[in-house]
Amino acid sequence: MTPSAAPHPVPDAARAELERLGARWHTLPLPRALEHAPALRALAQEFADECSGTPGAAQIPDLGPAAAYDQLVTLTYDVAQHRAPQPNAREALAERLAQLRQAL
Repeated sequence: MTPSAAPHPVPDAARAELERLGARWHTLPLPRALEHAPALRALAQEFADECSGTPGAAQIPDLGPAAAYDQLVTLTYDVAQHRAPQPNAREALAERLAQLRQAL
């Protein structure tokens, strides 16, 4: 008997949106990436605040546009694990990521 794989921490819909966002992010010219990097960091900061339970407890540093997407990916995984017991909150991840992608 083979052991079953653990479920992915990020729901399928949110993972798909994260991939779409990444594909879009990596095609932006530098001036547009500089313009939109604060929005990626802001969402990552919201996720960090939710995970810590204390707004501002863990500050997301500005590491430039090259790191903004990676920071968001990391915090998306963290918040998905944090939200795991809350079914409706997990589905909201896809919506938030889609809104961000559409704003780019």
